[in-house]
Order: sequence, then structure tokens, then C-alpha cells
Amino acid sequence: MNVIASTAAYERWLRKFFAPIEVDLARKHELMRHDRFTFFRATFYRWAQNWDRVAAPVRAAPPVLAIGDAHVENFGTWRDGEGRLVWGTNDFDEAAPIPYTNDLVRLAGECWCSRTRKDSCSLRQPKSAMPSCWLHRRARSRRATHRIGRGDARWLRDLVDSNLRDADHYWQKLLASPKWRGTLSHRTQSLLAAGPKNAQLLRVIHRTSGAGSLGRPRLTAIYLLDGATPRGK
Repeated sequence: MNVIASTAAYERWLRKFFAPIEVDLARKHELMRHDRFTFFRATFYRWAQNWDRVAAPVRAAPPVLAIGDAHVENFGTWRDGEGRLVWGTNDFDEAAPIPYTNDLVRLAGECWCSRTRKDSCSLRQPKSAMPSCWLHRRARSRRATHRIGRGDARWLRDLVDSNLRDADHYWQKLLASPKWRGTLSHRTQSLLAAGPKNAQLLRVIHRTSGAGSLGRPRLTAIYLLDGATPRGK
């Protein structure tokens, strides 16, 4: 089965669960033509289909709750409960119990695909970060996080500091996203009702982001906490 037939089969399978957002699917197909990196990100189903072609000893590794669709942009930074800057996994859309080698091989493959991008980090950095991340995850009660600031991760702090984003721009873009006009399942409605304490649901939006998830209804709930006033419209 070639990639065109594989993509068609995957999208037929998706339609069994929900009505896809056709305009987002068309955008995904266009993005897949853009470069190797985006194509790689958008076709995890193809990766899963071809996993059996990997050497048997690699496939026989112990299963863990893995990321699945592992790539560099599925890692990021945030502040923990004590305000410390930490780095780790921030996307679990495809999480499943699979051999841990799946994540490592896919992450290494993605680094190779992205090596021609201007904003990609060098191969040396992901290679040194991968064992550190996994060892830290197993040693720290399965928390896939790493505190930034220690001497052994100075290159990571430098990378983070060089890519700080404007919070106002983020919120303006998020609040400008179109309101979700479709139906909400009973499960979704119950989750929304159980939102943050003392928070008012402002609206549910359809957020377009990423590559592999394009076509799926991707909903984001925006709340106002303790009478806050929303920034932007």
C-alpha cells in the first residue's frame, strides 16, 4: 500500500468516529507537500503501518506508556507548581502502551528530516537529550520532565531563551479563533461543566494547529477565572 492509499484508508477510518473538518483536511494535504519534516509529522498512521519493518530486536523492547507521535515540537517548556522552568513532553494525542524504542527511533528520524530547516537544532543536541529525557522519566516516577538550569542542560536553556513567545500575541490569536458551531457530545458537555472552580466558560473555539491532527474537531474551552476580563475580542 502506497502513501496515497494509506492516507485514504486512514481518513476513511476517521470518518467512522466523527465528521472531519474538510477544510482542515485539505490544508493538511497541502502542508504534507511542503517539506519532509511536515510530511513526517502529519503521517503517524503511515509510521505505525510500517513499524513491523524495523529490526526485530528494536520492536521487542519493553512496552511503556509512550508518546507515539514523537517529534521535536512535541517537547516544550512551562512553569511547574513552584515556578521553576521545566522541559518535557507536551503532546499526548497518540499516547499508547508501545515499545519505548518507538519514541526514540521516531524522534531520531524526525531530527534527520528536520536537519535542513533553519530553526532546527543540531543532531548532536537531540541525540544527547533523548537518553537524558528517558532516564529522567523512568527515575522520577514516570514524569517526563527535566528542570532547566542545571549545568548538563545549559544548551537547552539557551535554546529556550532564544525562542520566547509574546503572551499577548498568543491570546489575541486564540481569542480570534472561530467559535465552535457544531454539536458537543454529552461527555464534552460534562467536562466543560466540571471546569475550573470559580471560572466562567467564555466560549468553546475550534483551534487549528499542528499537522497530524488537522481534520479532527480540535476544541479549546476558554474560561474567565475570578471575574477576569478577556484580552482581545
